[in-house]
Amino acid sequence: MNDGKPRMLRIVEFENPVIGLEEEKFGRIKTPKEALEKLRRLREDFRLDEVVSGGETEFERILLLKRWVRSRWNHGWNNTKPPPDAYEILKHAERGETFTCGYYALVLSECYRSFGYQSRRLGIRVKDTEFPANPANFGHCVTEVWSNEFCKWVVMDADKNCYYEKDGVPLSALEIRDAWLNGEEEKVKQVFDEPRFVIPTRCEANPMLDDEEELKRQFFIFSQHKSMPYYHYIEVTENSLGKPKVRWTDRHSPPQLICNGKPHPQDAIYVDRKHDFNWQLNRVHIALECRRREAFDNQLSVRLTHSMPDFERFEAKIDAGPWKPVESEFTWHLKIGTNRLACRAVNIFGVKGPESYVVVEYKEW
Repeated sequence: MNDGKPRMLRIVEFENPVIGLEEEKFGRIKTPKEALEKLRRLREDFRLDEVVSGGETEFERILLLKRWVRSRWNHGWNNTKPPPDAYEILKHAERGETFTCGYYALVLSECYRSFGYQSRRLGIRVKDTEFPANPANFGHCVTEVWSNEFCKWVVMDADKNCYYEKDGVPLSALEIRDAWLNGEEEKVKQVFDEPRFVIPTRCEANPMLDDEEELKRQFFIFSQHKSMPYYHYIEVTENSLGKPKVRWTDRHSPPQLICNGKPHPQDAIYVDRKHDFNWQLNRVHIALECRRREAFDNQLSVRLTHSMPDFERFEAKIDAGPWKPVESEFTWHLKIGTNRLACRAVNIFGVKGPESYVVVEYKEW
């Protein structure tokens, strides 16, 4: 359009995260058919859709799955050592077997993935673990799940049936650690659910803990300060995104050569930038460009990129209109005044990623 009218076009508001090359790789990840079949079987045979049926929001469903996993068994020490597979562990639990925190973290992680919620397992440890004062109680395992509502990783501890929040916002492992190290533990709320943690009566697997009074003492230590000292050392031990083991390190938590009196395997990557530890998922970036170089014709070219594993489609909403499927490249026709474009990614499970948006003001004189 070249009618001589003066025009003004500018972006006046946006929530439009830049997606780096590493995060773009997540958008190319496809869960293998065999793994999808295992997740489908887990979800169907254990009727997990009924478990989450009362959840109106994604976060409520995340909490319902945590509660359900905790209800399958009480903390204990199994003797059969089932394979690292949620389905098999749950079957063993149905026979009355009991398991430790690592099994809770694994089962919860796979339950989340059966709904298309990205999750990962973390190993956490107290500060002095080279030669710990208590070699039977120095570490813990939890799950982190990516929340599309809060655009962040959040800790879900199925063993203790709790999560952590500050100012009403659920926290990641690094945020829990920061609060504890900065003396802000009183600002953190440990949110418990039912059924509550049950202290085992004895531990046959460890003679040191094969005593009811000693077990009570150890689990009191475990629960002190809301378990926050256990977030001193943090490691992503397992994920489904092709990332290696990742350990957080800084001046408070230097790399370790010895752990619990044994050589600590150097099988993980150490990172000290939060972006490298809490990688971002399920986001969409909206790139805009004028269609014509000579003059503006009230149309913008839109190009979308994303970081959603098992991606199925993009959806867009113009102004107050409905969400509609769109291609990765399309044309946005602007009206005089304020124009708003929102976009999101949807995966094969129907999970909708966080909304990205831009607001463009267009005027003519």
